[in-house]
Amino acid sequence: MTSHKPKYGVRIKIMEEDELPEAIVTKLKQIQGYKFKAEFDAEGIPDLTVDETEPLGESSGPNPSRLLSVAVAHCLSSSLLFCLSKARITSLKTTAR
Repeated sequence: MTSHKPKYGVRIKIMEEDELPEAIVTKLKQIQGYKFKAEFDAEGIPDLTVDETEPLGESSGPNPSRLLSVAVAHCLSSSLLFCLSKARITSLKTTAR
C-alpha cells in the first residue's frame, strides 16, 4: 500500500489489487417495461423481480423505494440486535416500521 499526504493534510491510500475488498455484483436484466430481474452473485440467493407500481409498472414485485426501505430497516435492526446482544439482552423480538 502506498500512502500520499498532500499539503492540506488529507491522506490518500492507494491500495494494491489484492488488498481491495470483495466486490458485490448484482445484475439487473429488463424483462419488459419497468419490470426487471435482479440476479445476485452469491449462491443460494434467489433471483428477485423488481417492478414499479401501477400505472408505470404492473406491481409484480417490490419497487426500488420498498427495497431501499427494507435495506435501511434491516441495517438499523441488525445494529440494534448486535448492541442488545453485547448487553446480554437476547429475549426481545424486534419489528421495524
